[in-house]
Amino acid sequence: MNKKKIIVSVVILLLTVAAVFFGISYTEDDVDKITEGIETVVNIIEDNMSTTEIPNLTQEDEQSLAVQEANVGKNQGFEQQGQVAYKGSSKTPRVSLGKYQGLTYYSQVDSRWAKHPYTIINDPNQDIANYGCGPTCAAMIVSSIKGTITPPEMRRPFC
Repeated sequence: MNKKKIIVSVVILLLTVAAVFFGISYTEDDVDKITEGIETVVNIIEDNMSTTEIPNLTQEDEQSLAVQEANVGKNQGFEQQGQVAYKGSSKTPRVSLGKYQGLTYYSQVDSRWAKHPYTIINDPNQDIANYGCGPTCAAMIVSSIKGTITPPEMRRPFC
C-alpha cells in the first residue's frame, strides 16, 4: 500500500471515530471532499520533500551560475553589506554593552520596562509590553552573544 492510501485511510478512520464519539454524520459527498483535500495535501507534501539528490546542471546552467558568481564580486552594495555586518557603520546607532553574562532571557512584560514607550507616533498605548517583542528579542540575542543590553536600551535608538 502506498503512502497516500495509508494517510487517507488513517484520516478517514479518525473522522469515523470522531463521528461516532461526537455524533457527527458525514454524507458521502463530505467524505469525497475530505478525501480529495487529503490527497491534495499529500501531493503538495510529496512535491516538496527534501532530497539528497544532486541535480545535474546543463552546460548552460553552469555558465549562468558562473556569471552570477562573477557579478557578486562586482556588486558594490553586496560588498558594503558585508562590511557593515562585520565592522558596523557610522549610520548605525552606537550603544554601550555591559559584561557578557551568557544566555539571557528577557520578558517584554517585565515590570522594569513594560510601560516604557515603544512608539514613533507618540501613542501612549504603544509600550514595550504590547509592542516590544522586536527589541526584547534583539536584546536577548545581543546580550547572549556580545554583552548585556536591556530592551529599553535596545529600542532607544529607534524611538
